[in-house]
Amino acid sequence: MKGMKWPLGIGVALCAVVIGWMGAVAFYHFRVRGLLRDLRSDAEKTLVPTVGKPSRLLDHVMDLEAQGCRALPLIVEEFRPEAPSEYLDVLGMALRGIVSTSAQREPEDVQSKLYDTLKDLEINGGEPPAEVRRKCDGLHRWWTTTGYRYHQAWRFWTTACPVR
Repeated sequence: MKGMKWPLGIGVALCAVVIGWMGAVAFYHFRVRGLLRDLRSDAEKTLVPTVGKPSRLLDHVMDLEAQGCRALPLIVEEFRPEAPSEYLDVLGMALRGIVSTSAQREPEDVQSKLYDTLKDLEINGGEPPAEVRRKCDGLHRWWTTTGYRYHQAWRFWTTACPVR
């Protein structure tokens, strides 16, 4: 029985580390989900800015940007053609802010191409549904082919993953 204490202790310690890591990943996942929910709710309410009443949209965008690259997968996932265009518009602000911060470590020609790509995929209110669908599909394609370079899921503790 005495010989079993050592392997059992290592197993318990390893389980504690794995559970802690999973808990931290879940914490950031739910935090970003909550920020996205708040952003969508306020974007749907703020179709026309009310004079004298400050909009919380910019605060939500800044909160998402503060989450850095770990928010990117969930932000890209939110780009669906059926989502309100006002929401997609402010969501695009957060996406561009996070990606442009990460892209500062890229060569200038890569930054320029990235800016052009994201500018082309920018969704503005009042666009026809076919155009919104094209841009959402294009953004998902960009994420699959290139965007993944700006975030590594296992690095939940950082807001600025190194560009791969």
